Amino acid sequence: MTEEILLRDAPVGARVTVAGFGREISAIQLEQLMSYGLVEGHVVDVLAQRPVTVVLVEHTELALESAVAAAVRVRAG
Repeated sequence: MTEEILLRDAPVGARVTVAGFGREISAIQLEQLMSYGLVEGHVVDVLAQRPVTVVLVEHTELALESAVAAAVRVRAG
């Protein structure tokens, strides 16, 4: 099993798989992320970490605040 890290700690250029979400993320935030395709098991590409975390989900770029990116667990691949 591959080690999980927080999305905010994933290196720029990495391709990661969403492993889950922390309890600190609200139900509304989770619903919004899922509507954009950021769901458990989906692969995303990390495009930037500063000033915010930017990921590519299929053909959509999402900019996530640090607190949100810290609530998303990912693993390599």
